[in-house]
Amino acid sequence: MSMRKVVFLVAIAACSVATSFSEVTITGSTRWRDRKDVQHLLVGARVLVMDSTSGAPLNLEPSYTVDDGTFRVTINDPAAPINVKIQILTEGEFGSVTFPDSGQPYKLESPDVFPAAAGGAVRTGALNLAPHGGQQVDSGDQSLTIVWAFSVHQAMVYARLYAKSLGEDPSPITVNFPIDGQQVCGAPVSCFRKGKPDVNILFGDKWDWDVMMHEYGHYISFLGRIDDNPGGAHYMGAHLENTYPDSKEIALKLAWGEGWPTFFSITAQKSLALDNLHIPFVGDSSYDDTEDIELHVDLASEDITPSVGEDDELSVGRILYAIANGSAPTHGAAFHLTDKSIWLALKSHNVATLWDGWVALIEGQRPYRLASVGAVFADHAVAPARLLPDDAEVDDSPTTFSWTGNDSAIVSPHPNKMFKLTVYNDTWDVLFEVSGLSAGSYSPSPEQWAAIKGANSKNVYWLVSGVNPDQPATGPYVSYAGRLRQKE
Repeated sequence: MSMRKVVFLVAIAACSVATSFSEVTITGSTRWRDRKDVQHLLVGARVLVMDSTSGAPLNLEPSYTVDDGTFRVTINDPAAPINVKIQILTEGEFGSVTFPDSGQPYKLESPDVFPAAAGGAVRTGALNLAPHGGQQVDSGDQSLTIVWAFSVHQAMVYARLYAKSLGEDPSPITVNFPIDGQQVCGAPVSCFRKGKPDVNILFGDKWDWDVMMHEYGHYISFLGRIDDNPGGAHYMGAHLENTYPDSKEIALKLAWGEGWPTFFSITAQKSLALDNLHIPFVGDSSYDDTEDIELHVDLASEDITPSVGEDDELSVGRILYAIANGSAPTHGAAFHLTDKSIWLALKSHNVATLWDGWVALIEGQRPYRLASVGAVFADHAVAPARLLPDDAEVDDSPTTFSWTGNDSAIVSPHPNKMFKLTVYNDTWDVLFEVSGLSAGSYSPSPEQWAAIKGANSKNVYWLVSGVNPDQPATGPYVSYAGRLRQKE
């Protein structure tokens, strides 16, 4: 890859303030360039006005670029006219993006100086801020310049902004970039480390906002105590119970611990309408990783990578995404909770697995709403599915109910094995239920079928709940609802 330069355009003017001639106000605007060399507003970056002679900062209170990429810095009236430089730092309310082990944010500095004096006015037009202070390092056969750190910075600014919309106020965190993944994370990947805590971003993830915001999502789930992520190898669209055959618990916790940050990343971008920035791969429903690996997986649909169950991080992310968006399931009505409601429900239950998440999300829900939640979980191979009859007329003779435990083409090592059938009238009062079923079918007794036929109800609904008893036991997950229509 050829070295790509990111340009910061800064227009600076010094002018008097109406209420006092003892201040000088400096304003400017900033831009950064994406992988396609397209300019974007730089938001939430710290601005320093420096005395070009002494190198001392003149604005002691933090100042940041705002939503339109501009900044406004007021400094005390210097004793005599001075020359100033402008520095833009990869530092904001989220924390700072630093070169590993340096502890210092990256900075871009104006190549020119500008006179500032009380009562005076200086207009310099547009400036190009170039890398400063030897902040160019070699990364294999590529040149890494400070300007790429501002892509990481911008992703972190928006990640924190979304966390605030959930009601959180996370403390500033250090984001190390670029890191040696093998040395820092134990594998050639970006990662979040609980022990510091810190976020660590690979050089190859510098454009991948999905990945970077996923790692910040780990920080938020850590603060909210909604995971007990054991760490380790993990893959989308795969049974982690096959990766960790000796521990179902590790597989379930890892699937949840990775699936929720993916949901956080994609939902943050959708919530903040970041697609309007027109940055490649930003703001859509797909989780994209580029350069170091090539990964494109959609959370909004079953694309070429299918969901496979509760031990699959992709299933976790898709289930949460579907609920947050009120997506219509394959069967039944949609179930919708706002992303903030989901977050508060999960926090209140100290969730560590998808099963914990199910318990948190269905709390207080009526049976017909359980069926709507179950429809989402069934779509992603967690709850029982393929209910037959799905929609049929009540016959004179009993109809056999049948279902699958987990509807996945890739067989789960720990599928639903124990089932309960529950039949309701159209006001969702129980007509009868049968527990302890180990097969995927049940033929009602004549008495039970008579209860269905005799129900003063136009429709009869039935659900199946499934449990996997292998420790730690999970379930019962409830299916969507099948329907039987009474004869006219």
